[in-house]
Amino acid sequence: WRRTVEVNTMGSHMMAALAVPHMIERGWGRIINITSIEGARAAPGYAAYAAAKAGIANLCSALAMDFAPKVRVNTITRDNAGSLMISASKAVFPAAGT
Repeated sequence: WRRTVEVNTMGSHMMAALAVPHMIERGWGRIINITSIEGARAAPGYAAYAAAKAGIANLCSALAMDFAPKVRVNTITRDNAGSLMISASKAVFPAAGT
């Protein structure tokens, strides 16, 4: 759980925290984060991954409001194509009955 949230949500936050001051100083900037449809729907075995991706989506919405119009913040939401992070997340917190 912790690693999934740290890599996804905290990683996105830390990069924005480092980049935004420079973007504001320059007068413009763009932040694009990748999230997943799993952040908006429930699926067995995906609790940590879904929470982390939902965190990214909400972080991006808040950053967009905080720093507009100088910094544009967007997310790209993809469908679940599988990844090592998803596999690790499921191994730590498996779905009931599996």
